[in-house]
Amino acid sequence: MRMPFSVKWNAEGQTVLCSGSGVVTGQEILRDTEACLARHERLRTLLRATIVLAGITGLEITVEEVRVIASLDARLAALNPRVTVAIVAPQDVVFGFARMWETLVEATGWKTRVFRTEPEAEAWLKSSPTT
Repeated sequence: MRMPFSVKWNAEGQTVLCSGSGVVTGQEILRDTEACLARHERLRTLLRATIVLAGITGLEITVEEVRVIASLDARLAALNPRVTVAIVAPQDVVFGFARMWETLVEATGWKTRVFRTEPEAEAWLKSSPTT
């Protein structure tokens, strides 16, 4: 079974790590976002999310899928607006789509930022206070 996009929660449910490798599709990201909505009780304790897209060799996503993902994330943010989200997107195309998503979720209350490297994202997350 092909699993280029994965979601891993820590034991306390306060952090989640999403990562992509190989060719990732918008449908895979939508599936995982919808799964979070279906298990929304997990979201209540979430403080930080890191999305690492450094291993992606291809991204098959449409602008409309980015909009749908952002609208689903807005529903998640309504359940927990205190989440800090760091996205690592070294490739130009992936970075562009991540920035588009960031713009679309701006009003959710989530603190979001897109980075080119994991060390930059980790430093920002460590310096971001949790509420």
